[in-house]
Amino acid sequence: MILEKLTYDHGCVQAQTAWGYASEDEKRTWQRRANYIMYHQNQAPWENMNACIAYRDSMAHWMRLLNQTLEKNGVSTDYGQLEFQALHFELPHVYYRNLIEDGIKEYRAMQLLHLIDSLGWKWKAIQLNNGTYVGTVEFKGILNPAFQLKLLGAHSQFFYPVLTSSDGRNEQGYPHTWGTPPPTSLVVQSNTPCYAKIQYTDHGHSTHVVVYSNGALEILNRTISWEGWKKILAEPSPYDRDFYWKD
Repeated sequence: MILEKLTYDHGCVQAQTAWGYASEDEKRTWQRRANYIMYHQNQAPWENMNACIAYRDSMAHWMRLLNQTLEKNGVSTDYGQLEFQALHFELPHVYYRNLIEDGIKEYRAMQLLHLIDSLGWKWKAIQLNNGTYVGTVEFKGILNPAFQLKLLGAHSQFFYPVLTSSDGRNEQGYPHTWGTPPPTSLVVQSNTPCYAKIQYTDHGHSTHVVVYSNGALEILNRTISWEGWKKILAEPSPYDRDFYWKD
């Protein structure tokens, strides 16, 4: 464990240190890293986009604190990054008749129009092409497959994210980016303003840690020494990066 000689009160460090982002660029970097991890999660506990963004910002904050302590003690991380641009859609005309034309609209078309409006998203560049409405919807926030399904319901099958991944590629659709696990990942299992319990995974090795608001790090229940943990992380992973996804 890495614990400084400080006074704690119910997990809160009494001598606080500055933890704010040094710049907007640093903030966006950690938000994109949190986006990448959330994108690979197969669940969506958030009720709305505001709650999702709040969770992302909290995750980015605790990731940064954890990373600062790890790097100071010789542990390097390899987080991916992801930036969401829009949603591309291909809607069959037979299901969404008169989506953009005048006249009596199909029920699904009316339902989708009201849904997108209620979410505050914006239609862009819609056109009817060979019996399919093709275009994009712009939005501010984060999506993973589970959250998209929760928000869009049965319409979700016709929508695909447009995003920029950490290697600089522009991508569209879920399969490849979603299926390949990131080399370094974490799950914030619980958190308070003073500390967070995190499951940290690096190349197949998983450890439960507690990160305090001053950046101090403790292995949960002190089940292993710091030096012992570093030795485990240095061992090669028994699984290659593509173990969980084969095309």
